[in-house]
Order: sequence, then C-alpha cells, then structure tokens
Amino acid sequence: MLGLILELIDRLHQKDYRIALDLALQLHAKMPNNPYLLRLISTLYGILAREATGGEGWALEEEAIRWGEQAVHAAPEIGWLWAELGWDCWVHLEYERAHRAFRRALELDPCCVDALRGLASLWSLPENEGEKWVSRDEMIDFLKRVVELEYRNPIPALHWLVNELQRAGQHEQAKAYALRALLSFPPPEPEMSKFFAKLLSDGRIEADLGLEVEIL
Repeated sequence: MLGLILELIDRLHQKDYRIALDLALQLHAKMPNNPYLLRLISTLYGILAREATGGEGWALEEEAIRWGEQAVHAAPEIGWLWAELGWDCWVHLEYERAHRAFRRALELDPCCVDALRGLASLWSLPENEGEKWVSRDEMIDFLKRVVELEYRNPIPALHWLVNELQRAGQHEQAKAYALRALLSFPPPEPEMSKFFAKLLSDGRIEADLGLEVEIL
C-alpha cells in the first residue's frame, strides 16, 4: 500500500490528476473510512470538474460533493473538512448547503479561515437577499478575522476588507486597514500598493491614523 501512496504523491506532483484519482480510488478500497483520503478524492474530482466542459463538469462537481460528504461523515469533528465541503457546494451553486457547511465548520473551529472566507463570500450573492444567511456586519467581521489569522500573507484579505469597508461607508476603518497593508511584510505588489496609497491620499476622507483609530 505504501508503494501506491508514493505513486499517488508522484502523480500529484506531476499534476496528472486523472491518474491520481484512479490511484486514490484504489487506495479507498483498502482504507474506505479514512477522512483525509475521502477529502483528497473530493478535491481531485473538483479539479477535474474545473478542467471539464458542459455536463461533464457538472457531474464531476456532484461527485466532489458526494465524496466531500463522506469525508465529514467519517470525521464530523474536523472543521476544515466541513469548510471544504462548503466550497464544493458553493462551486456547484448550492449556496444553502454551502452556508450550512461553513457555519458548521466555524462552530467546530472558530479560526477556520476557509469557513470565514466562505461565509463572507455569500454576503454579496443575490440569493442572500434580505441577508438571510450573512449580514453586512458579519461579513466585515469575518474578513477582519481572516486578516488576523492570515497575518503572514494578509494582503488579499486586506484588499477585500478595505473595499467592503468603503462600500459600507466605514472610511476611517478602511484607511486604517489600508495603512496596515502598506506596513506589512512582505509588502504589497506595486499595483496593490498604489490602491492602498490612493485611499490614504484621498482628501475627501478625513481620518486620524494614530492609535485612536481602531485597528483590530
């Protein structure tokens, strides 16, 4: 079995995902209840779905969900498995199921970044009309938590957060987080730096960037 695992790893390194999936399914016959293998199979179906076209892609997405559900049933106490299932459902446009999975992931692990990102991403969907899943305040809170948890690479989350704070009219907070982005290491890429710097130099927004500005 070790030889099969090593061959699977080699195929993954080569990005030969169809053969990797075949090998993972062979492994599944030998250890049918391993949640990490079940999750890997789900992930591989998801990758193949993105490479497919038309009905084949849709069917592969359904397989990704099916295997993702098996993973959470095998280990229902592991939060990130629920978050991954949430994203499987999100990609398949099953947003209600995605919402339930993300919430469950967050109940199990309040620091689950994938669940926080997933819930934040639901806010802007037309299906969230009336904020039935996620409110604007929740979305902003989720993004702030992502920034803190991804402190080694916060720039993508900071860009998202600053945009949402601007849309919400929370300009002082937007400026505070823009300043934080510019003081990060590694620094933002040049175009991203220009985005944050423009916000700080915009004379229409008056904000004291000292300690009294709340930077969570």
